[in-house]
Amino acid sequence: MIVAEGVPELGELFNFRTGLWGIPGFSWSVLSMAVAFVLVAVFMLTVFRKQAVIPGRYQLVGESVIGFVRNDVAAQVIGHDSERFVPYLTTLFLLIFGFNIMEITPGISFPATSKIAVPLFLAILSYLVFNFQGLRVQGVLHYFKNIAFPPGVPWWLKPLLLVIELLSILVIRPITLTLRLTFNMLAGHLILSLVGVLCAGLWAASFKAVFLPFAIVIGTALTGFELFVAFLQAFIFTILTALYIGGALNPEH
Repeated sequence: MIVAEGVPELGELFNFRTGLWGIPGFSWSVLSMAVAFVLVAVFMLTVFRKQAVIPGRYQLVGESVIGFVRNDVAAQVIGHDSERFVPYLTTLFLLIFGFNIMEITPGISFPATSKIAVPLFLAILSYLVFNFQGLRVQGVLHYFKNIAFPPGVPWWLKPLLLVIELLSILVIRPITLTLRLTFNMLAGHLILSLVGVLCAGLWAASFKAVFLPFAIVIGTALTGFELFVAFLQAFIFTILTALYIGGALNPEH
């Protein structure tokens, strides 16, 4: 963990004003998204620009990411019709991971996904994708019928499920996708910031020799943990999106 001068303060998490560095419409969240988007775009454009028969390390990393999303997410969750969703799921995974790791990027130290508007936009996008696919494959009547009355449900449970399923699929899913990602990244940023402030305060109090090992160990451990959380939250968001797409395409499952 690097506590650098010029990184956003804790209050920036709840500040929706713009004008960072005097640039209208610019903010820490916009900067975080822009840097992450550029990194993801450069990675995707360069890793597959010239594919070798025997891949080097860089190409192998790219192929591993694609293979992970294709085999361990799309194929396992969606099934036989999963291949056409691999580009969307891969892009979604990489973007969320990129937005998340801005939390531990020196000079930025601010995850774009800690601002609720970013996860909300991604959740709405996934919401539109899986609902569109359900409507396209099943038709309007069958889609809403299968949502309200899942196949194989006893008749006496159908009135209760009518409300539960409609709320779950049409309302609760995008909300839970949004809040899960937002709160996890918000909590991680708060913890890193608070520990950074504590270590800086101890350092300024002339206890350098005593607390330097403490600051290094705690900072390194938390940074590694937040890297894992960044990956985990990107994976969870992506696999839930795949799960919702699979349910829309195959309501019997």
